[in-house]
Amino acid sequence: MSYAEYQRSELRKWKLWPKHQHLTQFSTLLENEFIHHHTRRNNLNNRLAELVRYCATTVPYYRAAFAQHDIDVQSFSGMDNLKILPIIDRATIKDNSDQLQSTQLPVDQSLYGFASTSGSTGQPIKVLHTDLSIMWFSILKQREYRSWGFNPAHAMAVVRPAVDLPRPSGELINAKSSFTLGGWQYVDRYFQTGDMVMLPDTSGTDYIVEWLQGQSASYIMAMAAVLEQIALGFTNTEHRSKLVSAVSISQQLTNGMRSLVEQHVAPSVHQNYGLNEIGLVAMQCPESGQYHVHNENCLIEIVDSNGEPCEPGKPGKLLVTALQNLAMPLLRYDTDDLAEYPSEQCPCGRSMQSFMNLQGRYRRTAHLPAGTWDYWDGLLRVFGQASAEEMSTIKQYQLHQLAADNFSLKLKVDGTISQTLKTKIHQKWRAVAKGKPAKLTILELDKIEQPGKKFQNFISDVTPQD
Repeated sequence: MSYAEYQRSELRKWKLWPKHQHLTQFSTLLENEFIHHHTRRNNLNNRLAELVRYCATTVPYYRAAFAQHDIDVQSFSGMDNLKILPIIDRATIKDNSDQLQSTQLPVDQSLYGFASTSGSTGQPIKVLHTDLSIMWFSILKQREYRSWGFNPAHAMAVVRPAVDLPRPSGELINAKSSFTLGGWQYVDRYFQTGDMVMLPDTSGTDYIVEWLQGQSASYIMAMAAVLEQIALGFTNTEHRSKLVSAVSISQQLTNGMRSLVEQHVAPSVHQNYGLNEIGLVAMQCPESGQYHVHNENCLIEIVDSNGEPCEPGKPGKLLVTALQNLAMPLLRYDTDDLAEYPSEQCPCGRSMQSFMNLQGRYRRTAHLPAGTWDYWDGLLRVFGQASAEEMSTIKQYQLHQLAADNFSLKLKVDGTISQTLKTKIHQKWRAVAKGKPAKLTILELDKIEQPGKKFQNFISDVTPQD
């Protein structure tokens, strides 16, 4: 059986709701994974050329940028011309949010609303999406589950920050409070699935392990650092995990972390790569570990410090161009992550763009002193709920744990931090402490030093950094 045939057999496990029985896009999506390389490149060239002309016509920022760089959009032919377009980053979006929005959507599309980034490197940015770009998230999420061999009839556990979980009552759910959705979030829009059980990741390692043992879930989804916490929790109990597969999200999973999770949580660990600004970008293939790009939704480039394409095996900046979101198109968006083009084609036979050796931000929490995670979660809540005015001078932040009871919060500021925000930080810090709060020193800096290749918004002197 070829890999494509195997994937067709996996798709047959997925049962559409009766009202969606007529849909063919999921089988089309599967077949599109294995089209000829030349066909894929032609499709991407045509879509990209069409998008660039759309941006020149309806998006003020690009109209001005193309004129400034003397770019003739009518002669723009596709991927070979990408490097003539300017690269944008988070600061570009923050400073030009209104100008990056289209003034005229196609008549068959409508606005959905804004998606906000986590704000891990400073003030969160917001990107306006269409209903279509949001719909693609559900469609591509099913592709990932199908590619990883997940059985949709089984239950899935989700352990995430409370701010990222649904809010049945309209309020953030508290630690150690769980709830159940009657289907897998996003894909249950189209398919019949098992339950999805959810728990905040601040519930404590021992409680999470005990809670998982009481569930019938086959799969778990959590941030990489939380999966590592859970793995260590299982090593300290007589219980053995019943989970079959784990999905690591939002953070880099190091080789050491993966080994620990595979040994103690689930024998099969999967990762994807996505951005709130773009949607789902790529999924990691079990056959090779390469990330296959969802080229229906976006395309990628890997470039060096001069903006030139990197050779296979050479790390460079990962740039992403969104192909579906016409409300606020992002061309050549610098993700602030590093990756490499693979030297060989994946044995699965997919022709999608691919990358490997992703180097993104990550936090290690499993080895941290008790209470550290509560401080970090409290800080994120303050920043997430602060007003735009309160966050306006903060360009970047980093929490540095110097010792179990001593932290410094480094703020890269343009001006002076809001006194109201500073008060909120100290109030939350005291509120989350179990007993006497750890020392917190707030430092206002012109620059936050970056010892490695990647900026990390949390660092600790009491945790390993493999």
